Amino acid sequence: MSRRVFSALCLFFLAAGLLAAAFAAWQRYRVESGFRTVEVAMVYDDLANLAALSGKDTLEVMRLFREQGLTTVLFKEPTLEELKATGEVSALTGQDLLNLQPPWLGSLRAQEEIFYRHTYLVTSREETARRLALQLEAKAGGARVFRPAPGVFVVRVPASPSNLQKIGLGFPEGLLRDSARAGLFAAVQVRAWPGASARSMEKALSPLKDIPNLSAVAFNDDTLPGYPAELGALARTLEGLGVPVVQVEFFRQRGLEKLGVLLQKRVVRLHTIKP
Repeated sequence: MSRRVFSALCLFFLAAGLLAAAFAAWQRYRVESGFRTVEVAMVYDDLANLAALSGKDTLEVMRLFREQGLTTVLFKEPTLEELKATGEVSALTGQDLLNLQPPWLGSLRAQEEIFYRHTYLVTSREETARRLALQLEAKAGGARVFRPAPGVFVVRVPASPSNLQKIGLGFPEGLLRDSARAGLFAAVQVRAWPGASARSMEKALSPLKDIPNLSAVAFNDDTLPGYPAELGALARTLEGLGVPVVQVEFFRQRGLEKLGVLLQKRVVRLHTIKP
């Protein structure tokens, strides 16, 4: 091949590459220019921490930030450890229950035998117990709810606490109601879980349709639930919500690009700003 032909080929491929890049940029501009709505979001935990430091109620702090331009509260799906840290839930094994002998243990044993290695989640709120049972039934299986005494609700799941550490346990309904009362939108960040199937995703994500002022759904992990085989089922579950999914800036998530295509490109970008 002569040098002149080689140079011509190089120029041709360079020009083709520039044209392709320009076309892609134009396509992105065309799509994004039609979406000019901007939301300003803060993570709920940050708002709660600011409220605690200032001695104010979190609802009051949310209203104050709304007056300064905040539009959305981002709720991250809590884990068992996070719920324990807030005092909403206590986690015990069956052996722990037998060792501690709480006053309602006899009533619980009358309903079902105590399984030494199972996990028993104890809460004073029926709403919390129902939420935990739904999420654990969908993501781990075998969850049951008991009320062994007035104001005591127990969720039993056939797994050790260590096996439940990374599973998301739904979104606290009371906090979501507060954000709506503050006049704010809610965005939620869902955790992935092992073995997510079409049925488990439909069940675990069904409470999202009841969230007031829901504006977007984000994902917490580097791999989406159901990836790769069940992304179609995930898309069908999310379609009914009528809100976009979130692409987090500089955070590559396996399955998100395909999910966006399945959802007719109903995707918004989240740009983070450090305080």
